[in-house]
Amino acid sequence: MIQLSIDATDEKIEVGRVIGDVGDPNEGPTVVVIGGMHGNEHSGVFALHKIFEILEKDQLKTKGRLIGLVGNLKALEQRKRFLSRDLNRLWTVDNMLRLVQNKLNGTADDPEIKEQVILYERIRNIINSSNGPFYFIDLHTTSAESMPFVVINDTLSNRTFALDMPTHVIIGIEEFIDGPLLSFMNEVGHVSIGFEAGQHDELSSIENAYDLVWNAMHVTGLLDLELAPRGKEHYTRLKRSMEGEQMIFEVRERFEVQPKSSFTMKPGFINFQKIHKGELLAECDGKELLAKENGRVFMPLYQTQGVDGYFLIGKVSKFWLGLSSVLRKTRSERILRLLPGVRKMDKDSHTLVVDRRVAAFLATEIFHILGYRRKKVAGTKMFFIRRSINHPELLSKN
Repeated sequence: MIQLSIDATDEKIEVGRVIGDVGDPNEGPTVVVIGGMHGNEHSGVFALHKIFEILEKDQLKTKGRLIGLVGNLKALEQRKRFLSRDLNRLWTVDNMLRLVQNKLNGTADDPEIKEQVILYERIRNIINSSNGPFYFIDLHTTSAESMPFVVINDTLSNRTFALDMPTHVIIGIEEFIDGPLLSFMNEVGHVSIGFEAGQHDELSSIENAYDLVWNAMHVTGLLDLELAPRGKEHYTRLKRSMEGEQMIFEVRERFEVQPKSSFTMKPGFINFQKIHKGELLAECDGKELLAKENGRVFMPLYQTQGVDGYFLIGKVSKFWLGLSSVLRKTRSERILRLLPGVRKMDKDSHTLVVDRRVAAFLATEIFHILGYRRKKVAGTKMFFIRRSINHPELLSKN
């Protein structure tokens, strides 16, 4: 157990790896909510602690199972984003195969690897002791001022769940970041969303995470909002924070801070702030970084740890989402393989190799509509991957 405090409140709490575990997995879905994947992000842990206190005090019965977990317990105790490496970048398929096969190659003493192994075993036990369906929610906060929002890998099942939350939704993050926990949960076949509740130490961030989890329990069928404390206020309060109608955005660009680089974000940016082509965003190693196009800035880096300097996002229309849903459900992506300059990667039916010299007419947006995301550019070749359930065995019993 560790003791936590947060600047937004005088309250102190004690938590271990499992914040709470209530309900019967045979009666409905299992919802797993994780707080503190980054050790400087306490708000989600406080929100979960409060929710389980209320569930116990009011003896609210769920139609399924709700579990609250702490991600990086050791970093949380020291109030650091991580101790040696970012725990939320370690969940690649290659890393998980090494973990499952006990081939960590001398890294098992690394503090984040230890945390990952413990968290993985806990999640695997949950999967193998419940019937499902399973929903995973990863609670975060940001270093910049921000309204709350949901971030997802762009799958149809993730979209359905995310769009039921009264927040803005960001899609396409998987094209720019490798190894977050939510991507791993998609790889093994489960719905997963990330939730950014606001700035790290704001009281509203605890409230937003609190409201999001109550809404998620309602959407998944765990608990009717009428039974929750203050009922539908959880929905209306979170919706009010959007400052308008729900919007969907797509990640267009990411600036990665290289090791030992000196990066400084221009002061004052907040999430979703509109920017214009040519606007100064940051400086890195003495070089000015200017916006390449009009758009909005997303998760600007105002902390010393982290490699994501900033992202740029653009709005996506509801028509685009509807069209892509229809095309994906009808397996229209198979057409791409018949086009000149496009071929399936050897022994990998989920990856397309595109020769830009031949297929220059194919815009990246076409691949996005059909469910593919660009993961690598090598010379004249681009590699697009379509998310699928590739490795369900990574969470099965030995």
